[in-house]
Amino acid sequence: MDIEVKYKKLDPNLPDLAYQTAGAVAFDVPVAEVVTIEPGETKFVKCGYIICPPEGHMIMLAPRGSNSKKQIAMPHSVGIFDQDFCGPEDEWRMPLRNIGTEPYTTEFGERLGQGIVIPIKRANFSEIGEFDDPTRGGFGTTG
Repeated sequence: MDIEVKYKKLDPNLPDLAYQTAGAVAFDVPVAEVVTIEPGETKFVKCGYIICPPEGHMIMLAPRGSNSKKQIAMPHSVGIFDQDFCGPEDEWRMPLRNIGTEPYTTEFGERLGQGIVIPIKRANFSEIGEFDDPTRGGFGTTG
């Protein structure tokens, strides 16, 4: 099911947002500035877009798989853009960390991220006194 996602390009030289193949589940997000990132350094790089998640949805920003070949990582793995992150100055920025041993310089329009539109449901929280289920032991306890 397709849904409209409104966006604004802050630089007319940026490409239109689009899926690269018919089967793609994420649209590529390029960067809009040339930035050199030294080994071990993290920088927040401008993307040049204001992208408005549709009501009832969020957009997750994830790194592209090819970033590992470039020795570039997103330090927190994914970014979450809330449905109310859509103001006139809410430009997307991508945190990039150089995990390599050489400086890395981004190129204008280089596709380093990918956005995934995800429907959301908000929880109604109910505090209780006790749980009846047995304790599982934490992360990784099933082997």
